Amino acid sequence: MYTIPIPLYQHTPLIHFQADQQGATLRATEVKPRLDRFIITRMGWEAAGGKDKLAGYTEKQLYDNGWGYIKKHHPLWISNSDEERQKSLNFRLKIFSRPEDEVAGVHQEKANKFGNYFADVGNEKKPEETVRLVTFHRVIMLKITTPDAELAKCLRHDSPESLLTPFFYANNFGTRQSKGFGSFSPAVKPPEEEVFKFYLNTTDYEKLFRYLELFNRVVRTGVNKITDPDTGTFNRNIEIYMKPLIFSYAASKDRVWEKKLIKETAGYGVYNNQKSRTDTPSHVEPATGKWPAWYQGQGKEDGNRKEGTIRDVMGLSTNQTWMAYDKKSVIKKSTKDGTPQSIDRAPSPFTLVPVKTGAGFTVYVYVQAPSKAYLDHTFKVTFGSAPVGKLNGNPGQLKVFPDFIMKDFIDGFFKKSVVEDSLITPNPRDKEIGQTLQNIFGQIESNRKTQNILPA
Repeated sequence: MYTIPIPLYQHTPLIHFQADQQGATLRATEVKPRLDRFIITRMGWEAAGGKDKLAGYTEKQLYDNGWGYIKKHHPLWISNSDEERQKSLNFRLKIFSRPEDEVAGVHQEKANKFGNYFADVGNEKKPEETVRLVTFHRVIMLKITTPDAELAKCLRHDSPESLLTPFFYANNFGTRQSKGFGSFSPAVKPPEEEVFKFYLNTTDYEKLFRYLELFNRVVRTGVNKITDPDTGTFNRNIEIYMKPLIFSYAASKDRVWEKKLIKETAGYGVYNNQKSRTDTPSHVEPATGKWPAWYQGQGKEDGNRKEGTIRDVMGLSTNQTWMAYDKKSVIKKSTKDGTPQSIDRAPSPFTLVPVKTGAGFTVYVYVQAPSKAYLDHTFKVTFGSAPVGKLNGNPGQLKVFPDFIMKDFIDGFFKKSVVEDSLITPNPRDKEIGQTLQNIFGQIESNRKTQNILPA
């Protein structure tokens, strides 16, 4: 029997709703099945001929092929558990912490101090709620036991064949993990994998998460009237504005931005009411009453427009409300009648993994392309009771984005110059924030040609 002790260092707080219980930390029941799946899928890479041969494979195909590869070449890796119920590898995992390593008990913080905690979750955004955070100032211990020598090499953190180290660098844990919470890693250098990354010169968790929220806004929702990411305070003189990168990509594909469709459905009266109530700066969406002036050139006004729920490529939002709109005017998306398979959730394709590095954080950005089935999926979309958009003449039915290609999106739009051209920064502080955003995407651009986008 091989026993492998592994110290794990924590980089960002873990959101843990049982945090008041003694020894609350990473749960082995969360880590073990995810580590199983990671190793099995990586064996699928071997079956495919290496990571350079993954084009055309889905994540499920790699997982299934990996299991077949293990059964053929490493049968002793397989646990005796019921294969049909759960594919499990032959190792045990235990995680434990010592009370003296925990930071002065569990501390609660207001959720709105961490923008990404409730980012893009519609009606769940309740700033008065608190979130329980568990942080350790030393290490927690991971102990793995396995009877197989070859599997032990994969599970060691200090082995050249290690799959455990890239697993931790590619995954967060607990709640809101794609947003950067719950980052842990062994005490070794990150694997030399082809992955996006950028550096933020801060050791302040709250500031880190505000910039991670800005990253998500730049990509998916756009930037408008933000709190100052350095201080966390709202400043009316900050008027930085930017349409998201997915907006620019959609325009390049002659796709109609879904916000335009929703505003057309709402009617100009509701839009004008929103404008006056939110004191929108004069350089944003001029209120001419003519929709093509709001977004000139996007979508052909000939009844033949390419419509879709564009932002949902970056993660499905089934319920939305817009600030200053009538609360009953909720935007809802549901699987349309007659669709055989319901989709209620689709995660963000981007997972942000912050790792403490020197006097700041290196943020690793892992990308998983959305599946073709999801991009082709048809949703029933309503604003209040009114249908939004149409598909093949059917009102209120929209596909997500069938011709979206993740590699084209990243290669063409994750660029410093694109961010610079998209930003509107009227004030000095806006320009400073804009420079930081340009720097982030400039760092990403410098290694994007070698980025490994994981299959859907």
